[in-house]
Amino acid sequence: MLTGIFVREIREGIDDTGVKAAFLKCTVELHGIMADMPRILTCIAEAQKETGAPVMVHTNAEAKTGLPTLDFLTKAGVDPTKIVIAHAGDSNDLDYLRAIADTGAWLGCDRYGIEVFNSSADRIETLLKLIELGYTDQIHLSHDGAAFYDFMAYKPAVRGPGAGLPADPQRAAAQAARARHHTGDDRPDDGRQPEALLSASPRAPAPDRASARNRRRARPAIAAAPALSSSTSPGNDPGPSSASSDAA
Repeated sequence: MLTGIFVREIREGIDDTGVKAAFLKCTVELHGIMADMPRILTCIAEAQKETGAPVMVHTNAEAKTGLPTLDFLTKAGVDPTKIVIAHAGDSNDLDYLRAIADTGAWLGCDRYGIEVFNSSADRIETLLKLIELGYTDQIHLSHDGAAFYDFMAYKPAVRGPGAGLPADPQRAAAQAARARHHTGDDRPDDGRQPEALLSASPRAPAPDRASARNRRRARPAIAAAPALSSSTSPGNDPGPSSASSDAA
């Protein structure tokens, strides 16, 4: 029954609105795949295989639930290149992030501006390292955006001006570009990174990631990214907003 509902909402529309769902969304939080989660994930996998729609999974980066979720979905027959592991960007653990990306799945580098999960400075530093390691084509840059999050605003850790308000991912991308420049990295840039991060990647997971994996150069040593200064913080860099988001 659940699978049928998912398929209908993708092919025909949600209820009688005529609005068709663009992707399948599920959650694997702190306690992992438990209770009714296997049933739900199985229905998600069946609907994905029938429709070809991408899957976005809300995960808990601290508990590293992205990996067991990927394992479950891929064993159920879902192509990992059709899976976005949302909130992977809450983690700065490169071993965890690379383990996800090396399956062919997408890294949801989102929640910029929601400091309680990971500071913007650390998010940018990790983003730079992922770019250097050759994962540009598998980064889904976003801000988990909504106009306001009431459940964030009332948490003591995020109280204050702007609590619950997300940052613009274009500012984060601009900050990453500036930080890379300040490292003295003068290698030629083919101009693909900004377009890939802000336009191509958010549209939809591509069906074939083999070429992207083959383009990666030998893994370089991981160097520390420069510290962010107040003059180059995302909040001080005006820019247009992005439509890409994951609001879960």
